[in-house]
Amino acid sequence: MPGDGCSPTCQLEQCGNNMLDPGESCDDGNTIPGDGCSATCQLEQCGNGVLNPGEQCDDGNNAPGDGCSSFCWIEQCGNSVLDAGEGCDDGNTSSGDGCSSTCQVEISACGDGSLDPATEQCDDGNTINGDGCSAICRIEICGNGIVDPGEQCDDANSVNGDGCSNSCLLEKCGNGIVDTGELCDDGNLLGGDGCSAICRTEQCGNGIRDIGEQCDDGNTANGDGCSSGCVIENPSCGDGTVQPGFEQCDDGNQLSGDGCSSICWNEICGNGVIDIGEQCDDNNLTNGDGCSSTCQVEICGDGIVNPGEGCDDGNNIPGDGCSGFCTVEVCGNSILDPGEQCDDGNVLNGDGCDGSCMIEVPNP
Repeated sequence: MPGDGCSPTCQLEQCGNNMLDPGESCDDGNTIPGDGCSATCQLEQCGNGVLNPGEQCDDGNNAPGDGCSSFCWIEQCGNSVLDAGEGCDDGNTSSGDGCSSTCQVEISACGDGSLDPATEQCDDGNTINGDGCSAICRIEICGNGIVDPGEQCDDANSVNGDGCSNSCLLEKCGNGIVDTGELCDDGNLLGGDGCSAICRTEQCGNGIRDIGEQCDDGNTANGDGCSSGCVIENPSCGDGTVQPGFEQCDDGNQLSGDGCSSICWNEICGNGVIDIGEQCDDNNLTNGDGCSSTCQVEICGDGIVNPGEGCDDGNNIPGDGCSGFCTVEVCGNSILDPGEQCDDGNVLNGDGCDGSCMIEVPNP
């Protein structure tokens, strides 16, 4: 009888005889495990409760999420298999590589301490400005196009002479820095202290009648009407008769401010003498050289749009549409104007700074 050790064909009933004997679920003619039929002639398959070759576990079922997966591998973060409850599995348990130590997708955000090269230049774990990495995760450095803490301007370059210096300070007379085109700068716009209101060195012979001088004809020679000490050499000035070679005019007095100066020179802008009502006079009527064609010092805030200025509303107050250094305040100008959180030089969304110059925070 089958099952008593001797089959109906009088063959021994045993595993490996290539006959499916009672109690066997398979028999492949050998007792070698790992080929689908075990050494005890039982089917080798995940979920049978037997740890077959190639299996890490077998809990008697094919249900995932109970510690042993549906293909009999141990379910754990870092096994390179996306197990139940995991959002990712990159084969390790390290954070900061896009898949966290608990196998959840890491969404990069400025201030999380994880650098996203696609959108961030830096990430120091906070959104505080002034510590080298800005609130929008851009490196704080002069020339990046953003007015970072400690900077007066930033025109996205490190070139001097364009209104914003290579140290991101406004280039203008009176800032205490000898900028391009200046001969001196003592930090003020006062004359008579050695450096004039247009940042030219005050000295006899410079062609400008500085404070304390009666005249200045551009040299320090005597005998030409203006002495080497810039004192008038013309006792006849004021007698009502023009002395050719010495006088341009003579109105019978030595008073300035009436069209003929105290040294008998015509009082007119461009004569190289700072006459009454003039702030400067550089001997020409050209704009853009620091002294305007009306002999007024060209500075931001004078109400005149001088060369290099985008606007001039007569003040240095930011936030009114024209900035403190006379650039138009508008989103996308690469300058952090009042009311803006950022300005990356464009009005595009999706690059960390949106079209209204507000910081874009990635959705969690």
